[in-house]
Amino acid sequence: MNNELIVSDTAEVPAYIFNPDLARQANEDAAAGIGTGFPARIKISGTRFVLVDGNGEEKPYLTSNMVEDPRTGVMYMKVVVLRAKKPLQKAWYLKKYDPNADAFQAPDCFSNDGERPDPSSASKQCDTCAACPHNAFGSGTDQNGNATKGKACSDSKILAVFVPKHGVFSFKIPPASLKNFGEYVKMLSFKGAPIGRVLTLVGFDMASTYPVMVFANGGYLKQEQIDTLEAMSMTPEVDDIVKGISSTPSAPALPAPPKQVSKPAAPPPVEDDGMGLGLDDGKVAAEAEAKAKADAAAKKTKAAAAKKAKADAEAKAAAEAALAAQAAEKPEVYDPSEVSDQDLIDELGLDDL
Repeated sequence: MNNELIVSDTAEVPAYIFNPDLARQANEDAAAGIGTGFPARIKISGTRFVLVDGNGEEKPYLTSNMVEDPRTGVMYMKVVVLRAKKPLQKAWYLKKYDPNADAFQAPDCFSNDGERPDPSSASKQCDTCAACPHNAFGSGTDQNGNATKGKACSDSKILAVFVPKHGVFSFKIPPASLKNFGEYVKMLSFKGAPIGRVLTLVGFDMASTYPVMVFANGGYLKQEQIDTLEAMSMTPEVDDIVKGISSTPSAPALPAPPKQVSKPAAPPPVEDDGMGLGLDDGKVAAEAEAKAKADAAAKKTKAAAAKKAKADAEAKAAAEAALAAQAAEKPEVYDPSEVSDQDLIDELGLDDL
């Protein structure tokens, strides 16, 4: 069976084919409505970050991968924000959300666009989020059922982030941390720095008795890192996160605390040659592959040269042998100068005369 048209998934796309913008437009209908599984996500467990893959397997984010602010002792996780889902995600629970529950607790009503309940919601509370009483400030309650100034339907911001050495994850900014995240983004905007071109540090406010995340600028990325990450931001994996293909959102955070606490000062930029992004692995692999191809080509050229030299030597030897054989078949030529008088007398029998 002829399989010449089967192209490996790892094959490089030809330059005349490569067109990311057209690919997204042309392939959108083909992929519409098809989920590729739950995106990997970052889970908050107390004041720790846990990496959860698409199968639900959890792995704690190691302290050895974090950056410490020596002034405050805050430990920061390093991420790069690839894209952000523009509308806030909303989630409402009939029963109070239990963060210690063994089984995943899906919200009774939720919205991926912040405007209307998702059709798959188990118990839609209103036709629109704007008109829903659970979406009003003052409708929330704490774990003990006491009224708070917050909302019963919690808001959160969904980000698609790249975690160095781990890959792409969905990262939800819970209600209590939205203000700090907004201030961080506002600071970047003031400086004219796109959020996808800086290393974002994420930690927890150590002065708070409630998990509140704080954010800081960990340094500016290099151009080659930016190129790699911007290409990564256009992948279907990131689209799944920011477009909300999965109908079940990740577990929401607890209601915001009654008062805001100050956040620690941002640490200085991370002094790391490659910022620890782990993006050089592909470059090293490509260089290794190129070297292997070059070595194979050189070996092939050397073998071809040796084969040609051997063939030339064999041809030369055959020619010399042919000449020798031809010379052996020629009749002996009489040369009088080489024959003595006595030889003539003996050969012709002149002694008998």
